Amino acid sequence: MVDAERVVQDWPDTSHGYVWKARALSALGLRYAGQTVLREFLAKGHDDVAVYWLADLLFYGDEDEEAVRVLQANFENGDADYYDHEFMAMMMLDADDFATAHTHIDAALALDPEAVYPIFYRSLILVAEGEYDTAEGKFLDALRGGLPRHRIAFFIGALTEQRQMERAVEFRTKANLVSAGD
Repeated sequence: MVDAERVVQDWPDTSHGYVWKARALSALGLRYAGQTVLREFLAKGHDDVAVYWLADLLFYGDEDEEAVRVLQANFENGDADYYDHEFMAMMMLDADDFATAHTHIDAALALDPEAVYPIFYRSLILVAEGEYDTAEGKFLDALRGGLPRHRIAFFIGALTEQRQMERAVEFRTKANLVSAGD
């Protein structure tokens, strides 16, 4: 908090100190205070970084619809980057808006073709759509590309939600072989 306050004091027109302060407040359990810091900064004008982090605080505070609305400002008024598209894709996946998620996944991959999280999100969408073989292939590609191993549980969870228990057990073995090779 002290460092964030110093950055805010020395560079009041940049978002960095405000973002640090908001994130620190949130980590201390003062999420609404953190949101207020960013909202007050954004009242002065649009800032892509502050918008992203406000959306992050909202989403992880279970204010999903508001998070989407806030982040949309970077697509309408800012210069949306890879992280904006990746985050929007994740939020759209969470909202079961697969068409919009696919659009943001494509945009994220166009900006960073080596990114693994958009591929991971696409694999989860494919599971929900019943395209299990393709989904497994995409997930394994993401795993080979550096997706953290703990994401295997998310994919297996998606399979079990679709009542694909046998496939989930078999996939665990496939995923373990791929990650063991790394």
